[in-house]
Amino acid sequence: NYGKIKQYNALKEWAYLSPKYFIPSENVLEEYDLKKKGYVFIREVSTETINYLSQEKEIILKISNLFPQNIKVVLSLENKNKRQSYPDDWIILNEPVSDIHSLMYYSKIVISTGDSMAREGGMLGVPSIYLGNRDMPANRILIDKGLLQRKSSKNLTAYIENKILANTSNFEQNKLRNKLENEWDDITKLIMSLIEKGKKQ
Repeated sequence: NYGKIKQYNALKEWAYLSPKYFIPSENVLEEYDLKKKGYVFIREVSTETINYLSQEKEIILKISNLFPQNIKVVLSLENKNKRQSYPDDWIILNEPVSDIHSLMYYSKIVISTGDSMAREGGMLGVPSIYLGNRDMPANRILIDKGLLQRKSSKNLTAYIENKILANTSNFEQNKLRNKLENEWDDITKLIMSLIEKGKKQ
C-alpha cells in the first residue's frame, strides 16, 4: 500500500551524522597522537562479501605508495589478516574505535573502497572519495552536491596531493554541514513522529 510509504529528504546516515546529533570530539585524536587536519583517513573493505565480489581486490594496498610519507595515514582495514602488507608507518585501527566519526571528521580527506563510509565522509563535510564500483543512487545525491567524488585509482594521484597540501578548516566544513541540515529532513524526528502517530491510531 503506497499510501503508507513516507518519503524523506535525506540519506539514512544523516540520522546520526547531522549536527543536531553528532558533535565531534578531539579526544579520539589523543589516542592516536594525531593533529586536526594532519592525516588521511582510509577505509579498505573486504571483497569477499556479496556486495563487493565484483570489485577489484585490495585497491588501497595497490596504491599505498601514492601517499606521501610526511602525512599520517589512518587505515580502517576490514580484513585484518592483510595488515602486515600495508606500510609500517600507517596507523591500522583495531575496531571498534571509541569515536570513528570524529576520526573521520578531523581528517584532511576520506578515501574509501566501500560506499557507506565514503558517504559518511561527505556528510561530515570532509573531501571524500569513493574508489569502489557500486553505482548507488545515494552516492549520486552527494556527488551532485559536490560532497563526494567517485574516482578510479588511476586518476587519484593529483587529487590526493592537492587535498593533502590544501589548508582545510573545520569552519568551512561546518558551513557545508549546516547547509545540509537546512536542506534535509531530521530523520530521527520524522521517525519518532510516525511512531507517536501510530500509537494514537
